[in-house]
Formats: sequence, structure tokens, C-alpha cells
Amino acid sequence: MLHPITFAAARRLSVEEHRRQQAREHACRSWENWCVKAASAYSRQVLGEDATSLPWEPVGVLPSDTQLQAIASLGAAAEQRFALHYHRGEEEDETLTLHTACLSCTSQRAEAVTSLGQLGLLLSRTRLWPSIAPHNGNHEGGVFG
Repeated sequence: MLHPITFAAARRLSVEEHRRQQAREHACRSWENWCVKAASAYSRQVLGEDATSLPWEPVGVLPSDTQLQAIASLGAAAEQRFALHYHRGEEEDETLTLHTACLSCTSQRAEAVTSLGQLGLLLSRTRLWPSIAPHNGNHEGGVFG
């Protein structure tokens, strides 16, 4: 017959493991919120008010709490997928990068984004540009406007 202390130890272990699991889940949810808020704030600073509607999603859990990454899909057209990537490093340096991926091949491109105008310049170099470029004095794009 087992001594009652064995059951008490098993219960204690189970309770502590449950508590640790809840703490991990809470930390992950907090990290995701923090990551999305940081990406949203920085993209608004770089790209202006139009960036407030970007659908940011956290990208994995990084080894350090000071590193943050998020991605915002811009959609796909002209056989290319477009996304903005946000990164904040350990030294709190923040960057936005436009990632362009070919849907029919393995080609990918990543270029730094420093302003809304520069994002437009990067998009003007893609096959998507004829579909979104302003036409005849109209300042709304063809695909998205």
C-alpha cells in the first residue's frame, strides 16, 4: 500500500503544472497583444493614418521578450502575394519590410519600407502596379480603390 504522501505529492505536482500552463497561456496572449500594438503603432508612424486598418498578426514566439514580429497581409493579385512585416529587435530598432512572393514560382523579395511614398515606389515595380495605379487624374487605385 502506498503512503498518503505519494498522493499528496502527485496532487501538488498536478496543481503546479496546471498553474504553470495557465501562466504560459497568459504570457503568450499578452505577448501577441503587445506585438500587434507595437506593429500597429510603428506602421501608423511610418505610413500614416491609412495604416490603422492593417490586419496585423503576431509571428511566432521569439526567444527574447524584447523581440517582436508581426505580419499584415496586403492581399494577392497579378500572381503575387504582398505582405508587410514588422520587426523590433532587442535594441528596440523597428523596421517595416514589404515581402512580395510569386504564387507560381519560388521567387520572393523583401524590401525595407520607410514611408507611404516609398511603399508606392516599391509597388510600382511589381506586376500589380497597372491594376492599382491612379488613372486619368483619379487618385483611387483600380484593384483596391
